[in-house]
Formats: sequence, structure tokens, C-alpha cells
Amino acid sequence: MNTNNRLIFLHLPKNAGTTLNSILKKSYNPSEIYQVGYDENKVWNFNKFKNLSQKERDNVKLLTGHFNFGVHELFTNDYAYLTMLRHPIERTISFYNYVKRKKEHRILDLVKNKSLIECVTQIKDFDVVNGQARKLSNCDDENLMLKKALANIDSQFEFVGIQEYFEESILLLNNVLKLNILYYKNLNRAEHKPIIDKELIIEIEKTNQIDTELYNILEARFIKQLEKINNKSTKLKFLKTTNRLKEVYDKIKSQ
Repeated sequence: MNTNNRLIFLHLPKNAGTTLNSILKKSYNPSEIYQVGYDENKVWNFNKFKNLSQKERDNVKLLTGHFNFGVHELFTNDYAYLTMLRHPIERTISFYNYVKRKKEHRILDLVKNKSLIECVTQIKDFDVVNGQARKLSNCDDENLMLKKALANIDSQFEFVGIQEYFEESILLLNNVLKLNILYYKNLNRAEHKPIIDKELIIEIEKTNQIDTELYNILEARFIKQLEKINNKSTKLKFLKTTNRLKEVYDKIKSQ
């Protein structure tokens, strides 16, 4: 696999997708990229992509953004999906804080006057309740969601990374897509992590049982894939060292 193939990056919110997105875009010309998301008016621009001609859609080499599995049906030529997962507890907390920071976010009005635990127990938004399995399965039936998500991943996904193993995910991505990523800059990252109490953990787990099961299955797979990389420890150490040196260089340069 290489970037001559079309990549469909299914960006699950608050899963280090902004950082990975910036990495992937470096391998393509701007004219080959289509970014799906919400505009300043809280309008999802996916319909604009759907309304392009078939030729225009097929000319897109990197489709990236917030959408459900199934978008490949809009293409007539080759594609491969990739995505990043995150543990539901960390993801839910990060998503809540992100919405509170973003004045234009589509659910800010629902969230702004509520505590985190109120949001977890009261708001049944598609990004909050099993949001990862929901998008990966393109299914709202909780009896089928996990099975469909795993089937889609098994048949259509070239790469599934794990946010908690971000550097290891970059190493695996290099191996799978034959890239040579040496440096990345963490984007869209909160500076401070809140203290998590047991009641909140229980409520998040209750709301995201399917996401938790999906995460556990794919984390185990990820670790097995990682172990198959030749000279994994040396390559990972080199990636970390290179990235840290570039960070130091950039700080010195900016002073």
C-alpha cells in the first residue's frame, strides 16, 4: 500500500485525528484533498462532496473528516480506510472539554450549562453515546453495532491506530503505508487533564459499553500487529528521538 491509492481517513472526534490529518496531508497536493467537517455556520459540508460530479469525486486522493463508514460507495476506483480509536473514558472527557472551548460547535448550546456528568447521563448525541462504533458500523442498532463495526474494519480498513499509543501508531502507519514520518506536531490538544472520579467513570462506561468492547478488541489486535514489525524498539526509539529534537529546534528557532 502507498499513497498512490486513495485514503479515506474516517476522523473520529478527539482521537488525535487532527494531528494524523496534518501528517497525511503532507503526502498529497492540496487539489487532491477533500476535508469534510462543520463550517462556521455549524453546517456539515458532506453534501457538497456528494454533489460533486463522479469525475471530481474520483480525483480526490485523500478524503478526510467526520463522516460514517460507507462513503467509499461514492467512488468508482480503489480506496482504503484508516482511523484512530481512543478509550471511551478519555475520549468522552476530551470531547466535552473541546465542545466547551469551541464557540461554533454544533452541540455547544446543549453542553455549555451542564457539568460533564450531566452531559454523559442526559445528552444522547451520536458523538457521545458509542460514537466510535456508531460511525464505524454506520448503524444505530446497538444489537448489531459492534458486529458491523468489526466486519467493516476487517474487510475495508488498512490501518486502525490507537490514540493512547500515538507514537506506536505512527510507527505502524509508516510500516503499513510505506511512509517515512519522522516528525509530527500534536494539534488540537488540551493542556490540562481533569481529575476523574469513580461515579463519572461508571456513567461513561455505562453509556459507552459498545465502544469499550470495540476498543478492547482492537487494542489487542494493535499490539499484536506492532510486535510483528522488525526492529520495532529501535525504530520507535529513533522516531521519538527525532521528534523531540525537532521540537527543541523549533523552540530555539522561534525565540
